[in-house]
Amino acid sequence: MKVSEKIVSIIIPVYNAEHYLEDILSDLISQTYQNIEIIIINDGSKDRSAEIIQEFARKDNRIQYILTENGGPSRARNLGLDVAQGEYIRFIDADDRLPLDSIQNMVDAIERNAEADIVIGNYTIDKQEEYFTGIEIEEGLLESKVFAELFVKHMKTFYFGVPWNKLYRREIIEKHQLRFNESVIWCEDVFFNIEYYSKSRKMYILNVSNGVYKYCTRDTGITSGISKKSIKEIDEIETLRYQYMQDYCRVWGIHDYFELEWKHAELFEHLIVLTRYFRNDSLRAKYKKFQEYLKSENVLEYLCGKYRETHNKVWKVLEEGCRKNKHNKTFSYFLFKGLQYKYMNKWYKTTEMNMIENEIRKR
Repeated sequence: MKVSEKIVSIIIPVYNAEHYLEDILSDLISQTYQNIEIIIINDGSKDRSAEIIQEFARKDNRIQYILTENGGPSRARNLGLDVAQGEYIRFIDADDRLPLDSIQNMVDAIERNAEADIVIGNYTIDKQEEYFTGIEIEEGLLESKVFAELFVKHMKTFYFGVPWNKLYRREIIEKHQLRFNESVIWCEDVFFNIEYYSKSRKMYILNVSNGVYKYCTRDTGITSGISKKSIKEIDEIETLRYQYMQDYCRVWGIHDYFELEWKHAELFEHLIVLTRYFRNDSLRAKYKKFQEYLKSENVLEYLCGKYRETHNKVWKVLEEGCRKNKHNKTFSYFLFKGLQYKYMNKWYKTTEMNMIENEIRKR
């Protein structure tokens, strides 16, 4: 079968996306890879979304329009999976953009690598914020265990968690009856991906100059409402995410590595926030909290590993301060750099601290 004969099913949940739909639909119908079906699920929109979708559908018979009452993006994606006919599946968010060669690049990658059950591509972002976009990873075919280790290293990133920079085989989704968890409002895509990863033989990492997706930062998606949810609900979802990751890592014998990364993944971010921003906490209270972070179980092991991995001066400062029990010296170092940032707004742009802060934000 020729590559051009294989259908890619594009599934797009839509909720009140009238300001963005024309752009993303224009991107889709103009793809260099034309053998696609575009399944649009209108999730109870109350704006002009339906009108825009129907207008595009009249002009392009590849568009399949489904109207449903509002049930959230997971339910919408599941409805799309129920009717999809393509050999490959691609999920797209209505308020983002797609490079015109995106689908072609991903199909070419999976066709060149028949053992790959998924293609994960790098993406770009519309703002100057630092994210882990995947361009840092070497392109190639990965065995499942090697992939699992890479996933753990960056487990809280969009790159591994979201569905929109990935090309899936529908055969695997249907064989294992994989669907999005409709009972949670956050991390449902992470849960879906972990289940898919656990059923995959090999994974292909794809890097292209313009990325396979352009993530547009908005304040209109489902995640914008997370902060309004109760801490208890968020904690429950985080516990569920931990359990999913724990089970996945046990299979590959990297449970200890996962535990270390999970516990300390946000350590540096906590230290920066603690020493950069001055609210009502006294220096004494800040120092006490700083010590608590550096006295956490296995934190020295974590810091040594980060320094070996990056050879970054700031990780070295943390590692030495922790190993020699010189928390006051390390605290002063962070505090001084935080003051420089606050009053001079220079230091983070010109030294190692900026590099490492960016690394953390990419997570």
